[in-house]
Amino acid sequence: MKKQLLKIIIQSIGGLMLFSAIVHVTILLFISAIKKNFNLLNYFDIIDFERIYPALNITSISSFIISWIFAVLVYIIIFILILKKSKKLI
Repeated sequence: MKKQLLKIIIQSIGGLMLFSAIVHVTILLFISAIKKNFNLLNYFDIIDFERIYPALNITSISSFIISWIFAVLVYIIIFILILKKSKKLI
C-alpha cells in the first residue's frame, strides 16, 4: 500500500512539473511573439542553465541555436531510453 501511494505521489509531482513547464513555455511563446524578442526562447535561459555556467548568458543567434541543438539532443536521449524500456516490457 505504501509503495503504491509513493508511486502516486511521485507521478502527481511529475504531472505538476510537466503542466507547469507547458504553461511556462506557452507564456514565453506569447510574450516573445508579442515583443518580437525570440531570445526569450533560448533553451538555456528557459532552464536557467546560465546560472550554473554564466558563459552561456549570451543573447546571440549562435547561443540560441546551440541551446536548441542541446534541447534536441536531450530529447533524443530521453526518447531512446523510453524506447529501450518499452521494448523490455513487450
